[in-house]
Amino acid sequence: MAFDYSEMVGVVDELLAEFGREITLKKTARAAADTDEPWNGPTEWDDATASPNEMVKTTAVFIGRGMSLTQGRVSGQQQERVGPTLTTEGTDIFVVSGSVNVDVKQFTRINDGKQVWGITKVVELKPGDTVIAYIVEVHQ
Repeated sequence: MAFDYSEMVGVVDELLAEFGREITLKKTARAAADTDEPWNGPTEWDDATASPNEMVKTTAVFIGRGMSLTQGRVSGQQQERVGPTLTTEGTDIFVVSGSVNVDVKQFTRINDGKQVWGITKVVELKPGDTVIAYIVEVHQ
C-alpha cells in the first residue's frame, strides 16, 4: 500500500505561502539570439508572449549563500560528512513546492523581482511518486 504524501505537499504550500516570495521560473530559448554572435547566448522569452511552458509564476523560499544541504554531524568547528550533498557548498538555493504543475528541472532561470538567477541544479524531494518540494541551486 502506497503512502499518500498529498498532506505533506499541502504543509509545504502553507509554509511557502507564509514565508516565501513570488518568483518566476523561466526557460530560455535553445537557439542563440544572434546566429552571428552565438556567444551572447539564447533569447529570454518575452514575458508578454511566453506560454505556460516557458514561464511560470509560483512562490518559493530563498536560502542565502553559505547554506548547504548536507547530511553530517557537527563536532567543534568542523562538520563531518556522512553522506552525499544535495548542493554545492556555499551556493544560493530556492525551495519550490512540488505542487507547481511543471517540471522545474526544465527551467533555466528564476526571476525573484530583484534579480535573475541561473539555475544550476534541481533536486526533487520525492518519497515514492510524489514530489513534495524542489531544491533549486542557483547562481547570479
